[in-house]
Amino acid sequence: MKRLSSLSPATRKAALTSLVYLCVSLVWIWGSDRVADRWLDTVGLGWNVQTVKGFLFVIATAVFLFLLSRNLADQAAGSQPAGSAADNAFGLGGRSGLIRRLGDLLADGREGTLMVLDVDGMRLANDSLGHDAGDALMQSVAAALISCTRTQGTAFRLDGDEFALLLPGVPTQEGYELALQMQRWLGSVGRAAGRRSRVSFCAGLVPVVPGMEPQDVLLIGQLLLRRAQQGGQGRILPPPDDDELAALQAVARWGKRLTAALRGGCLFLEYQPVVDLQCGRTAYAEALLRLRDEDGEMHPAGVFLSAAEEFRLMPEVDRWCLEQIIAVLRGHPELNLFMNLSGQSLRDPDQRRWIARRVQRAQDVADRLTLEITETAWAGDAEALRAWMNEMRALGCRFALDDLGHGFSSLAALANLPVNVVKIDGSFVVGLARNPANRSVVEAINRLARDLGLQVVAEWVEDEDTRCQLCEIGVELGQGFHLGRPKPLSALLSTLNPAVQ
Repeated sequence: MKRLSSLSPATRKAALTSLVYLCVSLVWIWGSDRVADRWLDTVGLGWNVQTVKGFLFVIATAVFLFLLSRNLADQAAGSQPAGSAADNAFGLGGRSGLIRRLGDLLADGREGTLMVLDVDGMRLANDSLGHDAGDALMQSVAAALISCTRTQGTAFRLDGDEFALLLPGVPTQEGYELALQMQRWLGSVGRAAGRRSRVSFCAGLVPVVPGMEPQDVLLIGQLLLRRAQQGGQGRILPPPDDDELAALQAVARWGKRLTAALRGGCLFLEYQPVVDLQCGRTAYAEALLRLRDEDGEMHPAGVFLSAAEEFRLMPEVDRWCLEQIIAVLRGHPELNLFMNLSGQSLRDPDQRRWIARRVQRAQDVADRLTLEITETAWAGDAEALRAWMNEMRALGCRFALDDLGHGFSSLAALANLPVNVVKIDGSFVVGLARNPANRSVVEAINRLARDLGLQVVAEWVEDEDTRCQLCEIGVELGQGFHLGRPKPLSALLSTLNPAVQ
């Protein structure tokens, strides 16, 4: 009974209704010898009364289970009308119910506003007050959300402490004003739940405009919510203007494309040579991510990686790339490959552990794998990152510091991170012969790296004059369209010198 009482009112009603049907059916079955006898005479099966009762009991039980599952499934699908209790213990609709309501609104050609919000500090509340108090706080927040939207829209609970408010017919500016009012109203909820500190939330608001897809509306709302959270507690982003909304729609489309590509095999790698500037021999190749859409068009990573970062897909992308590269290295012992590693992966301890375990299982090729990181990606716990890099180096893996010179922390990165290779940012390499200042920077970086025992790669080598200048400076390796464009693996292999180790 305690578990039943924890269900939402509508779900509890569905379960009890089905149970009442079963009880009534059982009473009727066990008390209906006359009905059973009459049925036996009609069908002429030769069964006794007890057999018939057993048969009817099975039917009643099957109908009970069917009704119960249908009722619970209806609750899970958010099939209740607006304002009714729904599929969770907080009496709110769920994600699927929100998508359906958005679809109905857009199909009718109506406009409105979707507000996606996240209650601040719930983890701290659970840790400091206990889960019972945290649940009470969430119940109070849910009740406040329902009260705030009773006459204007519908509240939904998406996941954890993330909620959504759908406001049909409400312009986004009015929705923004409502969010500010709610922020003030919720100030008293924490005290009601036994918490002295003020309850706040972060929120993003997106216009619901005919022509949009329901999933896109929700994705854009969640993107805006994440941006609001980056601004600190209690941050409510003003609604986007038309240009911002168009850009967000593009990001949402690429996010969906990339998610589908990860599942459907539409991602692939091309390889750009990193060559010895003196003899032209390919020493390494950098694996570069590509996406092929449903029309067969190929898109470089720069087109969709910003969407991958917004949707926090980069760890999954990095895992996919690492699996592909390990397979290529095992099949082609003449290759040495560079792989870009995202900042999201570097900042995620679980992802770092996964990469270490995967490389440990591939130690037969680890010494031919170089992971590229940028100086901006390691902002955070530098000590933990340094320890992880040393662990990876012990497994045989190498590291390259990409875009050296692009930011102000380059020298700190060289001093603090155990890298093997530095890649000079291409902005210093382009037009090297015509820009003495750039030449001075490249000479200084090359001299410092060589003093530290590091290999140097110059990026963006776009013409022969630049290659010659780099050779004069003493830069060992180069990468750029003049030296070799990204190409499929088969094309890369056909150009390799068989003597390459």
